[in-house]
Amino acid sequence: MVNCTSKLLWSCLIGIVLLTGCKKRPTVTDVSALDTTSIGLPLAPALEFTYLTSRAKIAYHGEDQNLNASATIHLRKDSTIWVSISPGLGIEVLRCLITRDSVLAIDRYNRKNYRYDYPALSRKLHFDINYTVLQAALLGNLPYPTLTPAKLKQQENGYVLEQKTSQLMLENFIEGTTGALTRVVAEEMGTRNLLELKYEEYGNVGQSIFPFVNTVLLTSFTNAETKKTEVAVRHQKVDVTETNPGFTFEMPSHYQLEVE
Repeated sequence: MVNCTSKLLWSCLIGIVLLTGCKKRPTVTDVSALDTTSIGLPLAPALEFTYLTSRAKIAYHGEDQNLNASATIHLRKDSTIWVSISPGLGIEVLRCLITRDSVLAIDRYNRKNYRYDYPALSRKLHFDINYTVLQAALLGNLPYPTLTPAKLKQQENGYVLEQKTSQLMLENFIEGTTGALTRVVAEEMGTRNLLELKYEEYGNVGQSIFPFVNTVLLTSFTNAETKKTEVAVRHQKVDVTETNPGFTFEMPSHYQLEVE
């Protein structure tokens, strides 16, 4: 249990995280400035909301430990993600507050407070992470919507949007009928670190669709070792509202503070 909450912390961060190949030569469109409307990419409309709330189950599978927990999630669009995690009996062991400039966490079991900026978090996860990416992973949106250059490939069952920088290669798989993002594969150049996001069991929320099952698969190569982590978030109840659901967060002053 000593390491439980720290593992749930990273589960929270990356959980908050399926098309077949085509049978014919794909049609390729070069995109100089990524604009999903102008290139005809039939993405489902993004979920419109002021606040979103969710009750979910989180399952963590790592190299040496499997964990399950319940989570309550509050989201203020483009601003704040608040998460409370309880492994059992309704007792909170971890509370996270994710903002545009930092990630804060209260580890009640080990009596520790954590404060990370995104450069430090990116180093820890071996991937370039920011608030926009974390929110996109939770909502089933493109994680890097403005990344250019890009190529759009039309396949039998939908589309693949390929994006590339000097450090990152991404493939975004979009279902052709609904426009739902079903999978994202990101590979970090040089390290071969691999991040895969899967979005499944879409259902109606508000005027759009929402993935009720999000799975994050992280494969990293460090010190000649291969480490794999899988986090599945299964949303049981999701609501959008104009009423502030609350983002209470106060670090206990008597807890040890770890800052990176």
